[in-house]
Amino acid sequence: MFISFDDGGKEEPRMASLLNRYGLKAIFFIPTCCKLSDDEIKDLAIKHEIGGHTSSHPEDMKKLTDRMQEAEIFNNKDWLEHLLLTRLKWFCYPGGRYNDITVKFVLRAGYEYARTTIVNKYEEPSLTTPTSVHIHPKSDWFNYAIRNWKKENFHIWGHTFELTKYNLWAKVEQFYEHIYNASK
Repeated sequence: MFISFDDGGKEEPRMASLLNRYGLKAIFFIPTCCKLSDDEIKDLAIKHEIGGHTSSHPEDMKKLTDRMQEAEIFNNKDWLEHLLLTRLKWFCYPGGRYNDITVKFVLRAGYEYARTTIVNKYEEPSLTTPTSVHIHPKSDWFNYAIRNWKKENFHIWGHTFELTKYNLWAKVEQFYEHIYNASK
């Protein structure tokens, strides 16, 4: 099972604490322009994986020139790897918008995997890894996740700022508690 959160929002430490409580690990995709301090990112990396998410989190990578896409990907990776003193394996396409050029630069930067925002899939990690469910109030994510979390390559993702905005923290904790209790 994969769990991931995007954008490096100020609520990421709260999410890490919740995951830790239930013995779960996540990938936090962090753009350089995030709201976290260097120390907060380092703290996340103690128990969780950090992935790249570009420098400025552009709305649509496809609209950038090749040179701009390259800079967004490489500069963010260089910054995070220097900060964390480790090699990053994962990248996430901002907003799920990318093209073949983006994938080429992700590969060239040395990433092994990249996550999209495509849902309802259960595929092996690749440079265009889809997800299974997006934590969002416009979907029945909770019941879907409860029914499917044991499937191979299940991947649930979200944005912590949306958990606050839509009051979803308790539901996410209920999901984590379900996994914890079912795994005993």
